[in-house]
Amino acid sequence: MLVLLVHPDDDAGYGPWSGSRWDRVIDMGAAGAMASGLASEAIGVQIEGLPKLDTGDFKRIRQALAAGSGVLIDSHGFDWWDLFSIEFHQQIERLCALRHVGETLAPTDEIFVSRPSLDSRLLESLLGQKLHYCAPPESAGRRLSRRVRAALKFRPRQLMEILGDKYDGGYRLRRLTAPAPPKCPRPVVLVPSSYINVSRGAVAYALAVPERDFLLVTTRASGRMNEVPANVSSATLASYADGAVAALELRRLIESWDVLEKHLALNDELSVLARLGILSSVVPMLRSGLATRDAWLRVFESATVQSVLCGDEMNPSTRLPLLIARRRGVTALTFHHGALDGRYRYRDHCADVMLAKGQMEADYLTNACGLAEQRVVIAPAPCAARTKTARIGKSIAFFSEPYEVAGSRCRDVYRQTLPHLAKLAREQGCELVLKLHPQESRRERSGIAALVLTKERFSIVEGPLTPELLNQAWFAVTVCSTAAVDATLAGVPVFLCRWLDQSVYQYGEQFVKFGAALPLTSPEDIASVPEHLANFTLRSSGSFCAEADTSQLRQLLGGDDPLTTEPEARAEKAWA
Repeated sequence: MLVLLVHPDDDAGYGPWSGSRWDRVIDMGAAGAMASGLASEAIGVQIEGLPKLDTGDFKRIRQALAAGSGVLIDSHGFDWWDLFSIEFHQQIERLCALRHVGETLAPTDEIFVSRPSLDSRLLESLLGQKLHYCAPPESAGRRLSRRVRAALKFRPRQLMEILGDKYDGGYRLRRLTAPAPPKCPRPVVLVPSSYINVSRGAVAYALAVPERDFLLVTTRASGRMNEVPANVSSATLASYADGAVAALELRRLIESWDVLEKHLALNDELSVLARLGILSSVVPMLRSGLATRDAWLRVFESATVQSVLCGDEMNPSTRLPLLIARRRGVTALTFHHGALDGRYRYRDHCADVMLAKGQMEADYLTNACGLAEQRVVIAPAPCAARTKTARIGKSIAFFSEPYEVAGSRCRDVYRQTLPHLAKLAREQGCELVLKLHPQESRRERSGIAALVLTKERFSIVEGPLTPELLNQAWFAVTVCSTAAVDATLAGVPVFLCRWLDQSVYQYGEQFVKFGAALPLTSPEDIASVPEHLANFTLRSSGSFCAEADTSQLRQLLGGDDPLTTEPEARAEKAWA
């Protein structure tokens, strides 16, 4: 059979391959039924999608990420494979999906791909054979042009941050312009943050206990806040770095890595990554990681840290202070800055207690991700969105997302949603508002939306999800954005485009189960939203954002009633 695999950046129905006859066409980008149907007509064969991951895949991914534990240990007892392994989860997810594809191919099949990519390299390694390419490899000039176009999507400040993360992970340069860290005469709750949403979530906790002092330390510019409450001091991790490299320790860890890499090759998934050189990024990660570790150690030395409150422990840079806290007998707490985090399917949390915002998140963590019930406590910060005001209802909000992370195509998502929403907005005298995720580029998204909507009017909003935007909203639509929960808390009905949801983490199912959103099954369903709203009853928000108990928060954060030093005892006492 002649088999074509189409890269997510390509259109299955249009390209050098569209004039050929194919027995099978597999789209490696999530397009949705409408886009797949149009492409199927153009190419003359029913297009298949990548299979979704199953429970067995999740188990394999967890086993792969745990395969190297206990070897790459530094002088402080930290396991660097535990810190870094989560960075490879997306490649392993992709590998598992492609493995399912490979199982359906016969040895005699001729396999073509629309362009060279990581997907094609993974599949070649799985099959043990070379694939045919419909497009030649990129020339140096075309690669440079593509990178320039990608860079132009971002603003100068965003580009500087990307370059800093890539080439100055140890803060050798950024420390030179970093402001001096604040003095903290009283004990503090340390808050590590790499993203603005993490910082906002932690500040919400700080507002709930104004008598406690918090120290917000950001690892990158996107975590900084222009204004913070009086009980929050701000600093950058760069201001604690000294630019030095622990050369002897780094050399010892690299030697340990050479041994560990050979051991990891015994794992089916990791052996593929090793053959393709993907795991070689561990060495530079170690170099910058040690500098980051030493900077966090100086934070602990310069302030009396009574507890650590982390909003993203999957990030190695912000997971480190949790590990330092555990080693020092300091209370270590974590929460997730969004509604849910499916990466807990692959990895246990390293804090004493996981703070869940409500029953929806607690149920997801314990039942879907397998976390121990006694280490998950429903202890949210006060939900500002819970204070509902009279909504004007003059706009339709579409919560956009970085679809490319999951292998989806933004243009296909917009094609199947925005025209229907714009038509409904025009008929109802409303405005269509496109709310961007912090990781999305306004320049790129506005261009795609303009091509899709042609003459239809719309506006684009960046930044945080404000009460003003929610008060203006008649209803909101998204594929699977966690902003759905924030909107529902504000009394805004939310609808999920379930036919477009390609996430392996089943967020949409959890949102629907607990009443955080209503499902739509096709683009045509958007026209029936007004009928749904006529019979709409807002579910109680307590299931996904419980009432905050400030006395419980005070106990969890430590200080007045310090918890014991043993991690299990701390977790048990806090939970009780």
